[in-house]
Amino acid sequence: MAASKQEGESGHSILDSGVRHHISSQPELFTDFKTHKGSISIANRGTIKATGIGEIWIPVWNGKGEGTPICRQEVLYVPELGAYNLVSVRCIQQAGTTVLFGSGPKQEASIRFNGDEIAIAERRRNSYLLLAEAQGTGRSCEEDSTANTAGQAKGLGTLM
Repeated sequence: MAASKQEGESGHSILDSGVRHHISSQPELFTDFKTHKGSISIANRGTIKATGIGEIWIPVWNGKGEGTPICRQEVLYVPELGAYNLVSVRCIQQAGTTVLFGSGPKQEASIRFNGDEIAIAERRRNSYLLLAEAQGTGRSCEEDSTANTAGQAKGLGTLM
């Protein structure tokens, strides 16, 4: 997917080193959705409510333009979040990947598993946007054998 396809669209996935869980406000993306109640502290010292939890499948692209479907597990549904999805750097690393934030002209973040780059995020303004296409697939992480393997389950485990 070309980066320009995401420009101006809702559903961007932002790498966030400050969140403990993946978070989304887009109910149509979830599979294996369950009701879940929780409160999340945010940067302005306020709170927002999580009302559900589930999985989200997204295809991601590496620096060579190669796509890989990944499953983000235990994603919190937070209607108040707005048009963005937050991808927890902490969860990614707990699933066995490495996140490298680069400097220089490209200023990209590279997500690697077993030394191989599986995804990149481009720096736009003050955020790193994952090169991904948000879409609901209706499939379950445990059922799919075509996903990239990282962590405990197919896809990126509880990480992506």
